[in-house]
Order: sequence, then C-alpha cells, then structure tokens
Amino acid sequence: MEHKKENLLGCFLFSMIGFIGFLLTYHQLVSLNWLIELFFGGISLAIMTFLFYKKKYFIYFYTFGISLLIAFISSFKSIYYGFFGIINYFISWYNVRYEDAINLFYEKMITNYDIQMASFIVIAFVCLFLLYSLYQKKVIRLVVVTLIWMALLLYLNRINYYGYSLLFICLITSDMYYHNGIINKRIFHWLIIFVICFGIISVPLYQENITIQTIKKEIESQIEELRYGKDTLPQGNLIKAKDIHSDEITRLKVTVSKKKNLYLKGFVGSRLIDNQWIDLKRASYNGKHEGMLPWLEKQNFSQSYQYDLYQQLSSLEDTSQTVKIEAINANKKYLYMPYGTTQKTIPKNNISKDLNLKAGGLFGKQNYSFKEESSFSPSELTLGQDWLNNPNTKQQKYLEHEAIYRQFVYEQYTKVDKRYKTPLKQLLEQEDFENTGLYSICQHIRDVMSKNLNYSDEINSEREDILFDFLQQKTSGNDVLFASLATEAFRYYQIPARYVEGYYVKSSDINDHGIATIASKNAHAWVEVYFDGMGWLPVDMTPGYYYDVYTLMNMVSSPQGNQNDVDIQKNQKASSQVDDGPSGGVFQKLLENIKDVSMVSIGVLTGLILLIFILWLFLEIRKYIYHKGLSHAFKHATVKDQTAYLYRLVVFYLKTYDIDYHLGLNNEQIDEQLSLMEVIYNGDFLRICELFEKSFYGEIALQEYELLIIAHFIDVLYKNQRGLKWYERIIKRYTVMSWRRIYKELVKGRLQNG
Repeated sequence: MEHKKENLLGCFLFSMIGFIGFLLTYHQLVSLNWLIELFFGGISLAIMTFLFYKKKYFIYFYTFGISLLIAFISSFKSIYYGFFGIINYFISWYNVRYEDAINLFYEKMITNYDIQMASFIVIAFVCLFLLYSLYQKKVIRLVVVTLIWMALLLYLNRINYYGYSLLFICLITSDMYYHNGIINKRIFHWLIIFVICFGIISVPLYQENITIQTIKKEIESQIEELRYGKDTLPQGNLIKAKDIHSDEITRLKVTVSKKKNLYLKGFVGSRLIDNQWIDLKRASYNGKHEGMLPWLEKQNFSQSYQYDLYQQLSSLEDTSQTVKIEAINANKKYLYMPYGTTQKTIPKNNISKDLNLKAGGLFGKQNYSFKEESSFSPSELTLGQDWLNNPNTKQQKYLEHEAIYRQFVYEQYTKVDKRYKTPLKQLLEQEDFENTGLYSICQHIRDVMSKNLNYSDEINSEREDILFDFLQQKTSGNDVLFASLATEAFRYYQIPARYVEGYYVKSSDINDHGIATIASKNAHAWVEVYFDGMGWLPVDMTPGYYYDVYTLMNMVSSPQGNQNDVDIQKNQKASSQVDDGPSGGVFQKLLENIKDVSMVSIGVLTGLILLIFILWLFLEIRKYIYHKGLSHAFKHATVKDQTAYLYRLVVFYLKTYDIDYHLGLNNEQIDEQLSLMEVIYNGDFLRICELFEKSFYGEIALQEYELLIIAHFIDVLYKNQRGLKWYERIIKRYTVMSWRRIYKELVKGRLQNG
C-alpha cells in the first residue's frame, strides 16, 4: 500500500508540472484569467489522485460530473458557444500568423464567460489525461500528444518557452520515474537540475532578441543575393532609398524598335509598414474575393495585360513594338515588364497575384522579351474611349470582368495609413483647387509637392519614420520618397494607387540601333494608378521626371507619330524649407446557480452528455460528407442544375427572414424589405431575380461570373441572419434542404427550380 501511495504521489507531482506547462502554453492562445484555472486544475488533480487511490473508475465520474456541473451552472448553450470561442482563438492566431481571413464562429454571441466555462471542461479532461497516462505508465502516449500540441503552437507562432520547459521536464522526469517505479532522491535531484537549466535558458529566449532577427534577415538577404544577384533598387525599403542611384554599373540592356519613354516595372508595394513597402495581406485575396484572380485568369483577364485588352477593344493606332531585355547586373527576381504588354508574351506561371511578374527558376531569368502597346504620351493624358459607356457584346464581357477586379482594387488600394492622414490633409488642402478628375488631382499633387518638398539624392535614412518626416518637410527626398508620398496622396483622394520600382528608359537613351544601356542612374520609383476600365498605368511625381503643363497641353493636340522624341522637361524649381516645427463574475454566477444543480442526477447527466457528444460528432461528420458530395456534384452539374440549386438556397435562406419568395412575385417588395433590414444594398436582390428569370424563363445559361454573383448573395444572407434562436440555428445547420435528396438530384441531373 505504501508503494501505491508513492506511485500516486509521483503521478500527482508530474501531472502538476505538466498541467502548469500546458496552462502556460494554452494561454498563449486563449486570453483568460489563468490563476482561476490553475486553482481549478490543482484541486481537480488532487481529487482525481484521491479517487484513484480509492477506486479507479470514480475518477471518470468526477471528470464527467464536474463537466456536467459546469455545463448546467452556465447552461449548455454557454458551453456550446464557449468551445467555438476557443476555436476562434486558434483561428484568430492563424489569421495573424499567415495573414489569412478564415471566418470566426458566432463572434457576436460568444462572451468571455462562455470561454472560461468551456476552458474549465478542457482543463478537467487534460488533468484526467495526464494523471491516467502517468498512472498507467503510458509515457509514449504522453510524449506523442505533447509533441502534437507543441507543433500546433509553433505552427501558429505562439511560443512560450517557460511552458515548453515544464512540459519537457514533465516528460523526462516521468520517464525516469517510469523506470524506477517510485520517487527517490535521484529523481528529485534531476528535477531540480532541469528546472534550473531550463529556467536559465528560457529567460533570454522568451524575450525578443533583435540580434537573432537581424541575423535571420541578413541570411535571407544573402541567399536571395546568391540566387538573383544584387542591384541598387531598395525593394520598397525606405531605409535603403539613398542607394538607388549610388553607382554607374550597367544593369539592363534593352532593345526596342520605337523611340519612346518606357517604365519597366519590377517591385510593387501595396502597403507601407515600418519603412517597408510590402504586399497585401493574404487575407485580402480570400473572403469574398477568394478564387477571384484564378477565375479572372481563366476568363483571359489579368491586370498584367489588362491595358493590352483595352487597346485591342479600342482599335487604336498601332504603337506596338518588341522589347528585348537582358539582365546583366540587375536583380533577376523579377521580369522587368513594360506597361501595355500583350497577353501572348506574358507567361502565366510568372504572374504574381495582381502585382508584377516574378522570374521562375532557381536563379531567375536573364534574357526575355515582350510585345507592348503603350502610348507615347503620359498616362494621365490617357482618355477613356466612348465604348466604355456604350459597349458591344465583346466589350461588355470585358467590362463585366473589369468591374469585378475594380471592386477589389478600390477596396484594397485606397486605404491611407492612419499616421499620414492629418499631415496629408494639411499639405494637400492648404490651397483650394477645382477637382475635375484624375488629371486635376494629379496636377494638384505635383504642384503641392514641388512647392513644399525638396528633391535630393542625399537623404537621411536614420529617421524612425522616414516618410512622415519627409511629409512634414523636415528632410529631403528622392524618387523613392516622392513615389511613396504620392501613393498615399492619391489614396487620400480615393484613387487606387501603388508604389512601384524598376527602371526608366528615356527615348533619348535609345541609340539609332534601338539599344539602350540602362545603369543604376536609370533605377527609378513611381506611382501606379488604376484607371477605371483601362488598368494600372504609371504616373510620375518626381521633379525632373514628368512633363510640365505646357508640354502636356501641346501633346494632347499632337499626333502620336510626332511624340516619339519629346523629351522630359526638367523641373528645377527649388522648394521652400519649413522648420521643424472578464473573469471576475465567474464565481458569482457559480454561487447564484449552484442551488439548481443538486436536483440533477449525476449518472443521468453523464449519459446525456455522452449521448449529446456522440450525436454532435455524427451530425458534423454527416454534414462534412454531404458538403463534400454536394461540392463535387455542383461542380460537375449542368449550368441549369447549378442555377436551380442556388435558387433553392435563396428560397431557403429567405425563409429564415420570414420572407416567402417565389420566382417573379414581390421582387421589389422583398428587395426593399431586405435593404431596410440592412442585410443587402438596395437593388442587389433585383439583380439576383433578373439572373434567375434569365435562366428559367429565358432559358439562357448563366455565365460563371453570374453564378458567382448569386453565390455571394447567398453568403450574405447566411452571414446576416437575425432573429434565429440558438436551437433554430443548430437545426438549420444540420438539415439544410435535405442534403441527401438534393445530392441525388444533382447527380442525376434532375434538379428543378421549384
């Protein structure tokens, strides 16, 4: 009996160490009052150890009993939402780590109280697992589960070295205990040694180590340099902006057939964080925009060759030419692409999102060519053709695709950084101007920047926020800072804009053989502005790189052929320098509701909770199977059946709003009702009705983008459901339109719209 006591004491000791380690790592994900949970877990382990000492099976009654007790005190509804709340924490950290946009569950209904109560149940089962595994000497089982848990935390980048240390100590010392059978002085000695060693190691590791981060970035930079080579382009790093024109080394050899100015696009920056232009978050391409870019590409529409599509549909004068590029000492990570590049000369596997072209292969690409049809005149003089307002069938299809991408562009590329809103307002609105469109805004930004900001290649890169100081007129700036500030300025006026780096080829740099040797002095940064209907085009804001007003007005009335040799007029105007001028209520609720628990039999409740869990697991598996089956069946169904299935979903989800919808009846009334409920915008439902009527009455097969419009409308209805009780939501979740029957009808191709 004494041996058994020592055995249980050892299990309790190592379980407590493991539990504290779990709790420290658990709270890297879930933000709650861990002291309450530590107290609860310690008490639970003590009671479980005592029950093990008496009779083994009593421990299960305690675990399930305390879980049921908590569930009835807080209500099963609260526990249900609490578990989803814990999952939400995991999803949130995943979104932060990978910049994704996975939706949360019932985020508006879940409270900290729900999560706290669900966490108590999680802790109870963790304690049971730890104690039982050690009592049965199943150390391997404990190791496997611990490693999976630690791998999950590393995957989410939620590292707690103190927690990891305790878990590791628990595994090592319990393994020693397993071989000895009892706790002896040797185990205690090793336990103390491990605690001291891991404590010493974890303290510096726990704190953010800037040196390690610097070394990591340096290694990554060296690897990229070995692969692609190095040039003076800062890759969106404002700290390195001063080096953009730092040498005279030849970077590119460009061969053309026409003499005109060319912007060769390389790096593209979408948002500015800590003096570094970076891409959009991955989340920006997910959510309601998920699959947009691949779908548009399938429709032969991409921002990389959008302007070429526009040119073809406009039947403009042929300005095409072949541009051959040889990367001599340039960074070969990118394919330096001229604007107006034709679709046929752009390799699809090199298109990077909607940004630029990245070279394939381990070491990039040295020689390549494009066919381009850019205009001779500056982008801001590009006028939209009349067909944009009165398109034919082919032009209408293009505009439908462009409208989808344009919506994404205005959502993602018009956001001004909060740090710059106030100083931008002070700079741009110090004098009035007549806003007559893009050109007037462009000219206004140029005038303000040329009057108030000083251009210089010698810039101070030691500032904490380089662009902010430049905006406040405390420092000078080169083309990198002018382009960065202009990007934010265009966005201030709700014009989509991006920061771009590459090489600028002037017509005067091209010799009689059509060859231009491009050096670091030709490295350049500019703004990329989205022109509605046409696409992304370059707009230069750096003094000395754009045409003056007089030259621009002359170019408007000049034929294209006379514009070949028009040179940039240097703007030498000097600028003026400006002087620096939840958990506290948990036990209260426990006390308030404890009297109701005594009326319930623990045995009955244990069976009930097991039954509910099994039922829930069955329904989730069933839902998953039918969801996969329906997705597969929908993908391979005819367009008519796909439309009929989407129609049934619309009818079903409208019923959750107490709206009885039938095709052709009360369309305007329902649209008004939904808009007043702030579910959709006015007119959205009428658009959906038109598509259904087009399919069912007109017997015209819907296009893929039209099906996507309906699917997005259904998604809006689903996410904005109001007034449903929790049990109604559960019923709807697991009984949507009799999945089995719908699946069979889809497979057989006999789905009707009624």
